[in-house]
Amino acid sequence: NKRVKVIYGKDDRLDVYQVSDPALLAVASSTAAMFAVNSISFVNQLFNLSTKIYGDDYGLCKDEPFYSQPNGAMCSGFLVGPDLLATAGHCISDSDCATNAFVFNYKMGGPGKNPSSVGADDVYTCKRVVARELTREQDYSLVQLDRPVVGRSPLKLATATAKAGDSLVLVGHPSGLPTKVAGGANVRKVEKGFFVANTDSYGGNSGSAVFSTATN
Repeated sequence: NKRVKVIYGKDDRLDVYQVSDPALLAVASSTAAMFAVNSISFVNQLFNLSTKIYGDDYGLCKDEPFYSQPNGAMCSGFLVGPDLLATAGHCISDSDCATNAFVFNYKMGGPGKNPSSVGADDVYTCKRVVARELTREQDYSLVQLDRPVVGRSPLKLATATAKAGDSLVLVGHPSGLPTKVAGGANVRKVEKGFFVANTDSYGGNSGSAVFSTATN
């Protein structure tokens, strides 16, 4: 059977606390997870996140990586302006803008330290979808958040076109998990409007930022 690969070779996904490169940590901090608004509650100056356990929810074998971590996110996104966030076009549109929020700092605090809540400056709702395209060649939404994001810098978009062989790292939320940083990937081929790469990605990585390891 010809099956679509999810993991290519070694599983390169790391939790943020396993990453030591300051530049990579800085750009990862400007990525976000998309949660349903009704799965977030504000209590005692914190936003509590309603999640399930990944392994239980997916019916996984006990030795599957990240089995006991929470999986509350639906998609991924990344900051591109003070109050502008980019994600996938199939993740959000005008019709469901009001029912979704974007959560920064949804990451493991260490082994077994699951994120059950985040700070008041980590959660932003969707004000409007500024631009959206969902075609074979493009799949993006540009979301205006309800206010400028505090303490995080917009990411810089690459000025050069990706080339086959370029080294990549993916930052996002595979299967709705806390932030995963997945390196060890390369551009395989460049098509019209997009490129193909062997990233270790799952559902939930939709809208993830893909970085050049040479320039971030």
